[in-house]
Amino acid sequence: MKLRNLTIFLILCIISCFLFGCTEEKQEETKDPSIINSGVFRIGLLTDDDNTSKLTEQGFTYANSLANKVNIDEVVEIQTSVITLDTEADASECANKLIDEDISAVVINTANESAFDSACSVFDKENIAVISISPFEYESDNVFKLNLNDEYIASCALTYAKEQGYSKTAILLESDSENNKSFERTYSSTHKAYLDSEPTVYYLSGDSKNYTADAVFAGNYDLIFISDRNNQESVISELKKKGYSGTIMLPEMLDKSLYLKETYNNCYAISKSEYDISNNISTVFYTQFSEHIGVSCEDVSAASAYGYDAYMVIFESLKSFSKFDNSSIFNNTSTTETSAVSKPDEILSSDFISALKGVSYHGVTDTITFINNNTSPTYIYVDYILNSNVFTDNKYVFNKTN
Repeated sequence: MKLRNLTIFLILCIISCFLFGCTEEKQEETKDPSIINSGVFRIGLLTDDDNTSKLTEQGFTYANSLANKVNIDEVVEIQTSVITLDTEADASECANKLIDEDISAVVINTANESAFDSACSVFDKENIAVISISPFEYESDNVFKLNLNDEYIASCALTYAKEQGYSKTAILLESDSENNKSFERTYSSTHKAYLDSEPTVYYLSGDSKNYTADAVFAGNYDLIFISDRNNQESVISELKKKGYSGTIMLPEMLDKSLYLKETYNNCYAISKSEYDISNNISTVFYTQFSEHIGVSCEDVSAASAYGYDAYMVIFESLKSFSKFDNSSIFNNTSTTETSAVSKPDEILSSDFISALKGVSYHGVTDTITFINNNTSPTYIYVDYILNSNVFTDNKYVFNKTN
């Protein structure tokens, strides 16, 4: 019996030593969370399960295919991961799944405010850079907004209203969430500055709900700005049925297939991405990408352009960590010689975020530079939708430098 116990004891000791040894080795190999690169840089894309998101993914993957043809792979191998949000509740789970895949940066496009906030919170805690093309604001040093922020949306809409001689407008918001209230404050202050009056504010849901189609129609407004993207179509239909014939203006519509719907006829929409011959990069992208997906240039949606630019602004920031030449992606060329490229041993997350802050990239949607983590648009367009066709009604200059 004693011999048997001694044998069991020795076996347990050997097993314990083996396990502790393995644990020590694993601890030595544990990745420093502040280091985001060890030869591979993975970019995540987190989107809704809708057509707008599919269009975003098209532009994103197209950018990846072009980037892989030039010489940045001598500096770092770029990989991508795409995850779709099935429900609002799984936003944090999806974000953590991307983190488990060791992403170094992520692009988010969701129309769900709660999902956006949840995902950003997860990435923010891990100090992961977020490029947002979602219609929401998130205050963080790590979150960079690529599409128009509240200030520019309000300025564009009310510049148009002032030009038309309008004085009485209303704004329709989805709910009384903090994000919507923030936009309401921006819109109201801009309204006061541009039109010397206050807008009427309607909430479609929440404790402050005061919207009815009858009330809005009775207001006899010159312009109604419908900020709520999720209920946009039904609200427009209700107002038209009541007989409203004034100007209905919408925020950025990233999916051009919506223009084909009869509901949107005679509406106006703000846009930051257009097939504009004055923007050479934009023209080349629209021409080549339209051939790639088999549509006309005019049918390329802003969602695809944003997906492309979101990837490329990350790509451009990565180039600052090497002697990579600023060559033309569209020509698939690089003048950098392989021998001249120095691979960084590691890229710190703090350094990459600093690189994003200092990036200057002539993209499809605009020349992209981040000021307080927001882009400063050069041009903003107002589109007019008529019989499923889109016409540029106005083009406003905001931050042109030359």
